[in-house]
Amino acid sequence: MKKMVFVLSVALLIASCAQDKNDLPTLKPDEPAYKLAKELAADAPFIDPDSDTVIVKTNSFIVTANQTMKKIYDTRGNATDRLKGMSADRLKNIFIQSAQQLTEEQLLLQAAKKAGIKIPQAEMDSLMQAQFAHAGGEDKFKARLTENGVDFENVKQSFINAMNIQRYLDDVAIADYLKITDEDLQQAYDNNKTASVQHILMMTQGKSDEEKQKIHAKMENVLKQAKRGVDFGELAKKNSEDPGSKDKGGLYENFHPGEMVKPFEDASFSVPIGEISDIVETRYGYHIIKVVDRKVETRPMEEIRGELEALALKEKNKTKNVAYGKHVEELRNQAGFEIVLK
Repeated sequence: MKKMVFVLSVALLIASCAQDKNDLPTLKPDEPAYKLAKELAADAPFIDPDSDTVIVKTNSFIVTANQTMKKIYDTRGNATDRLKGMSADRLKNIFIQSAQQLTEEQLLLQAAKKAGIKIPQAEMDSLMQAQFAHAGGEDKFKARLTENGVDFENVKQSFINAMNIQRYLDDVAIADYLKITDEDLQQAYDNNKTASVQHILMMTQGKSDEEKQKIHAKMENVLKQAKRGVDFGELAKKNSEDPGSKDKGGLYENFHPGEMVKPFEDASFSVPIGEISDIVETRYGYHIIKVVDRKVETRPMEEIRGELEALALKEKNKTKNVAYGKHVEELRNQAGFEIVLK
C-alpha cells in the first residue's frame, strides 16, 4: 500500500505527456490556466500564453510555457494561485523544473513504449482501487480532488504514466542492476549479523556550539556514572531523549548493519559485548552505547540462500534511485536535452 501511495504522489507531480513540436497544445482564453498565465506574464513575460515560449527542447519534441502552465495547473489545482506574487526569478525556476519533469516523463514513456511495456488493465484497475481504499473510498478520493480543484481524469492518466514508467525502470532500465550476483550473496552472508544494545541519546539538532558544549559536559557526567556501574537502563530512562527506546532502558535489539546511522553502527559492532562506548556523535546528537549482545550467521550459505537473496535485494532497493537517475541522464543525453529558456 505504501508503495502505491508513493507512486500516486509521483504521478501528481508529473503531468500528461509533452507533445511533438508540430502538435503543440494551446491554452484557450476561456480556461482558468490561460487567465492565470496572463496574470503571471505581467512579472514574467515568458509565461504569456499568446507567445508560448519554448522552455526545453530535444531532438524529437519541445516543451513550451503553455504545456508547463497546463501541467502545473492540472496537478496543483487551486494551489496554483500561490504562484501569484512570486518573483520573476522564482517563477522561471518553477517553470524550468516543471518543464524538465515533463521532458523526462516523455523520454521515459517513449522508452517504455519501445520496450513493449504496458500494464494490463486488470492490474491497473486493482492498483487504482488501492488508491481509493487508502482515501476511504472512490467517492472520497474524487471529492478530495474536486475540493482541491484537480481533475480526476488528469490524475488517472498521470497515475497510468507513472506506473508504466516504474515498470519500465524496474523491469528493463535497471534490471541488470537488480540482479543478485554471487558477490552480492557473499556480502549479504558476511553482513548477516545483528547487534543488541542499550543507548542514551542527548539531542543536539538545531543547537548552537555553546549549547552543544553544555550537552556534551552533561553526557560526560552520565558516562562516568555508567562506567562506575550505575544501572544503564535506569540511566537511559532518566536521561535519554530517544522516544523509541527510552522507556525500554535504551534497548534496541537484533538490528543488522545498515539499519542505524554509521557512527552508531560502528560502535555497536566493534565495542566488546558487555562494555560501554565513549561518547559517540551522530547527526541526532551524542550517544552512549552499551553492547548487550551480538549474533553472527553460522548456517551454511546454501542453506539460507533464499534469505540472503532477499537481504541482498533489500540493499539494492535502497540505492536504486541512484540507478534510476543515471538512466534518466542517459536518456537526456541521447535525446539532446537542452534548456532553451535563459
